Amino acid sequence: MAAGGSVYADREAALLVSAAETPGDPERMARERVAGRPLEYVIGWTWFCQLKIFVDPGVFVPRVRTEFLVQEA
Repeated sequence: MAAGGSVYADREAALLVSAAETPGDPERMARERVAGRPLEYVIGWTWFCQLKIFVDPGVFVPRVRTEFLVQEA
Protein backbone atom coordinates (compact mmCIF):
# COMPACT_ATOMS: atom_id res chain seq x y z
CA MET A 1 0.00 0.00 0.00
CA ALA A 2 2.95 2.28 0.53
CA ALA A 3 3.68 1.92 -3.19
CA GLY A 4 0.11 3.05 -3.82
CA GLY A 5 0.71 6.30 -1.96
CA SER A 6 -0.46 5.48 1.55
CA VAL A 7 1.44 7.50 4.12
CA TYR A 8 0.39 5.19 6.97
CA ALA A 9 0.55 1.88 5.13
CA ASP A 10 1.38 -0.16 8.24
CA ARG A 11 -1.57 1.27 10.20
CA GLU A 12 -3.93 0.82 7.27
CA ALA A 13 -2.77 -2.78 6.78
CA ALA A 14 -3.48 -3.51 10.45
CA LEU A 15 -6.98 -2.01 10.09
CA LEU A 16 -7.67 -4.10 6.99
CA VAL A 17 -6.62 -7.28 8.77
CA SER A 18 -8.72 -6.46 11.83
CA ALA A 19 -11.78 -5.63 9.69
CA ALA A 20 -11.48 -8.80 7.58
CA GLU A 21 -14.25 -11.37 7.90
CA THR A 22 -12.73 -14.05 5.67
CA PRO A 23 -9.13 -15.10 4.95
CA GLY A 24 -9.24 -13.53 1.48
CA ASP A 25 -10.57 -10.17 2.63
CA PRO A 26 -7.27 -8.45 3.52
CA GLU A 27 -5.85 -8.98 0.04
CA ARG A 28 -9.06 -7.83 -1.66
CA MET A 29 -9.32 -4.83 0.65
CA ALA A 30 -5.68 -3.89 0.04
CA ARG A 31 -6.29 -3.95 -3.73
CA GLU A 32 -9.28 -1.63 -3.30
CA ARG A 33 -7.23 0.73 -1.15
CA VAL A 34 -4.31 0.80 -3.59
CA ALA A 35 -6.82 1.54 -6.36
CA GLY A 36 -7.76 4.70 -4.47
CA ARG A 37 -10.91 3.74 -2.61
CA PRO A 38 -11.12 5.61 0.72
CA LEU A 39 -10.08 3.47 3.68
CA GLU A 40 -13.37 4.14 5.46
CA TYR A 41 -15.34 2.68 2.56
CA VAL A 42 -13.05 -0.34 2.35
CA ILE A 43 -13.46 -1.26 6.03
CA GLY A 44 -17.02 0.08 6.26
CA TRP A 45 -16.62 2.37 9.28
CA THR A 46 -14.71 5.21 10.94
CA TRP A 47 -14.34 6.63 14.44
CA PHE A 48 -15.94 10.04 15.01
CA CYS A 49 -16.44 11.71 18.39
CA GLN A 50 -15.70 8.39 20.10
CA LEU A 51 -18.45 6.67 18.10
CA LYS A 52 -17.98 3.97 15.50
CA ILE A 53 -19.84 5.33 12.46
CA PHE A 54 -20.68 2.89 9.68
CA VAL A 55 -20.32 4.24 6.14
CA ASP A 56 -21.02 3.06 2.62
CA PRO A 57 -19.95 4.61 -0.67
CA GLY A 58 -21.91 7.80 -1.22
CA VAL A 59 -22.16 8.50 2.51
CA PHE A 60 -20.25 11.48 3.89
CA VAL A 61 -17.23 10.25 5.84
CA PRO A 62 -16.89 12.33 9.01
CA ARG A 63 -13.33 13.52 9.58
CA VAL A 64 -11.41 14.02 12.80
CA ARG A 65 -10.84 17.67 11.92
CA THR A 66 -14.61 18.34 12.13
CA GLU A 67 -15.02 16.89 15.64
CA PHE A 68 -14.27 20.33 17.07
CA LEU A 69 -17.29 21.77 15.25
CA VAL A 70 -19.53 19.05 16.68
CA GLN A 71 -18.24 19.66 20.19
CA GLU A 72 -18.78 23.40 19.88
CA ALA A 73 -22.30 22.95 18.55
